[in-house]
Amino acid sequence: MSSKKTPLVDAADIFAGRVLITVPHMDDAVLGCGGTLLQIEDKRDIHVVYCTRGDCPGFDRAQEARDALNAAGIPKENITFLTFPDWHLKAHRPALQAALSALITSIAPTRVLTPFRFDRHPDHITLGNVVRALAAASAVPIEVVEYFVYFTWRLLPEGDVRRHISPNYIVQVDTTAQAGPKRALLAHFKSQTEAPAPGQLRPALTEDYLDLLCADRESFVRHAEKTPSRALFTLPFPLIRLVHWLEPTLKVWKEKIKTARGGGGSM
Repeated sequence: MSSKKTPLVDAADIFAGRVLITVPHMDDAVLGCGGTLLQIEDKRDIHVVYCTRGDCPGFDRAQEARDALNAAGIPKENITFLTFPDWHLKAHRPALQAALSALITSIAPTRVLTPFRFDRHPDHITLGNVVRALAAASAVPIEVVEYFVYFTWRLLPEGDVRRHISPNYIVQVDTTAQAGPKRALLAHFKSQTEAPAPGQLRPALTEDYLDLLCADRESFVRHAEKTPSRALFTLPFPLIRLVHWLEPTLKVWKEKIKTARGGGGSM
């Protein structure tokens, strides 16, 4: 996404101080902020926590994540795995909150990155809610920065939710020069680029989707920890809520129809 209205910042502005990246699934850190991460030379103060165990028969998703972060320059001692079950973070919210609270106390980050509060996966939403709650309750100031994974909303004008967030709360990092290296990091996630996604006939990360993700600038929501969600958007909030619910529902039905017909394609 490129927009004249969206402020452009340096990668160092996103990764200032001691940073903890909270990640719902193994590939999400690279998807959401891999290009920005690659611009940081000294990564000793960048920590990453993966919150689900990455169930995928035939693949070691934790090792995929280690390999990708090693290639990105993240020290191996800065990587934590919590191993909650995929798709069920909401059911494990108290335990997730306790584990992240202990980790935040240990690392003492000045900034925590977490998925955008309206990312379409329930694990992403739960994780973001937990992080914002912990930051709000912290006696030490913690800035929460939200990164995007599921930003393509086809039922919205221009098909991109980032275009409808107030410029008061969203910034971009120019990561176009990192398109190739980011693509190389994502190549470590063979479980997502080669194996069909559950209930689908194609991988979760198709070639077209990878092209879109890697060629685009990366965007982040900032200074919105205490901002009501409805105040983030330039479109009517009921429309945002409706599309947020409707698109995943339609996608599930579309995949069921394609699977029944034995067809492929992408949404």
